[in-house]
Formats: sequence, structure tokens, C-alpha cells
Amino acid sequence: MRFGGGRPTVLTSHQEQYLVELLKNLELIGKSVELGRKWLKYFLNRWKGELKVIKEKKIEASRRNGFTENIRCGWFEKLELILRTNNLIARPHVIYNCDESGFSDETACEMVIVSHETKQAYEQSGGSGKSFTTSLICGNAAGDILPPFIIYSAKNLNPQWILGGPPGSSFAVSDSGWITKHLFADWFKSFIEHTKNVSKSVLLIMDNHSCHISIEVIELAKENQILLLLLPPCCTHALQPLDTATFSSAKQSWKRIVTKYFLRSGRKTIRKIDLPVLFKELYSSAFTPKQVLAGFSRAGVWPFDSNAMKEKVARQPLATKQLNQCPQTTSDQNAIGSTVQ
Repeated sequence: MRFGGGRPTVLTSHQEQYLVELLKNLELIGKSVELGRKWLKYFLNRWKGELKVIKEKKIEASRRNGFTENIRCGWFEKLELILRTNNLIARPHVIYNCDESGFSDETACEMVIVSHETKQAYEQSGGSGKSFTTSLICGNAAGDILPPFIIYSAKNLNPQWILGGPPGSSFAVSDSGWITKHLFADWFKSFIEHTKNVSKSVLLIMDNHSCHISIEVIELAKENQILLLLLPPCCTHALQPLDTATFSSAKQSWKRIVTKYFLRSGRKTIRKIDLPVLFKELYSSAFTPKQVLAGFSRAGVWPFDSNAMKEKVARQPLATKQLNQCPQTTSDQNAIGSTVQ
């Protein structure tokens, strides 16, 4: 069978229609399909009204299924209550979000076939890179970004690893390269210093990682009128400002910076002595006020928008009690700090 003036196709029109429906069904059950680029080009051209190619994103199954409409509504109800009760709704400069992310030397994703109506696809397997360095980033809804807290995987901190980074940067080491309760408490003290001139309460939104909450951090928050609001489990991809827009663009910028570094140096991995300078370049290009603001806006935090992120709600939510709980505040586990009246 021929389409236009090209060569005969291997499959009939009926067979290709069946394949289109099969690919759509595979997508619905979470199975991505990889095909050769040459075959893909001609096939998609014939079915461009039905299918398209997009880049998949990394996401765990728990995140993909855990963000329900019940959780989404509960989150925005609680967030609005906190913002209005503490007179924060018109004070974006005191609404902060902090988050850690691993900056890898290998970040490429595959191209997959999805339904033409699909806007995003998520990778369900594969690693995040051969090596990484963790950075804790914090910004507010006014577009201000605080100096990064960079954590190396090492036993001791080499003085040469802290030179040339973004102004005001802090550096530390841990065995795994990830944040620990002790390191987060150290960072939180610097957060207090950065916000000490604010006359009223400060809101800090963060995920519910166990390292973020300790007796020391809770007491410091109470003493300094800092409200700690924890995001619901498995929902940071949809509700955390830095996750929704800022980090995605930063990771693309980081990939370009690392690529140039490899071409220039001929190396296969990033030396710790070189990382601060690379991160300084990233900070100046990716963590701009515009990009930080985009994250808060997209997540519906500020300007406050209770209708935000409806498109992220899971199609088939997990029927578990935990996933149907709303975020808690004050005496509950998800908000700690000065009392919300």
C-alpha cells in the first residue's frame, strides 16, 4: 500500500491503525515504546494527527499515582488558610521554598511515542547519572534566591572545593552526598540569618523528608517566628515551586554547562575543584528572578491559585489512607513553628 508518492509501507493502513491504538493503550498502562529513528520519522509523518514525540521525564510510580484530587484540594485549602491567617497573601517576599536536588553528569532521557493529546511522559526506569553533587536551593515568591548549600560525597571538605562558587555559597560533605538532619539544621541557621530582618512571620515550604524535621529545627523555627509547612507525600512534582518550573529549566542549563566543560577539559566526570565555578555559571543563568517566580506561579503558591495543577492529578489514584490525607498544620505533623491562629 502507498501513501502519496513514497515507497510502499510495510504495514497496511488497517495494521497501522491497530498499532496506533496499541501504542495508546500501552501508554495508559505505563509502558513506553522505543523505536528506531528512521522508521519513526516516516511512521509519525503518516499519523501526525494522532501521535507525536515528546521527551519523557523522570518520576517514580509513587509520585505518578499519589497526587489525587483530594490531596490537591486539601493542600490549597490549608495553604490559603495559612496565608490569610498570618497576613502573608500579599507578602511574597516572606513565602519561601527550599529543596535539594542532585546535579548529575549524565542527564539525557529517551524519546518515546505517546498519544497526540499527551503533554508529558515520565521515565519509569534508568538511573539519574553516574555521579552527582547535591545542592540545597531556596527562593521566595518575590523572585529572590538565597546562596546555595552544596554537599559533596566525601569524608572531609577540601578547601579547594569551595572556591569560585556563587557569592555567599556554603559547602559541606556527607558520606552519601545527600542532606542529613545535622546538615539541614546547619543550613536552617543560615536561613534564619537571611530572613532575620523580616518584621513578621516567614513561611518556609518544603517536602516531608525526614532530614528536614528535628527537635533543633523545630525549636529554632518557633524562636524565630518561622512557619514550616510540609508538602504532602509523593506530590512535590506538582506542588513544590522549585520542582514545578525552576529546577526543570536549571537542569537543562546544567546539561549545557557540563557538556561544554567536558568538551573543553576532555574529562568524563566533573572534578570537585571545578564544580563551584560551574555552579556559579548555572546560578547566574538559571536561577533568575523570572525563573524563580515561574515556579511559585505554576505551583499556585503565589499568586495564590487554588485551581493550579489539576492537570497533574493521577488518572488512577492509589486507594490508601495516607494518600487521601490533607496536609496538616499547627499541632499536626505538616506545619511546625509559630502557632497558626
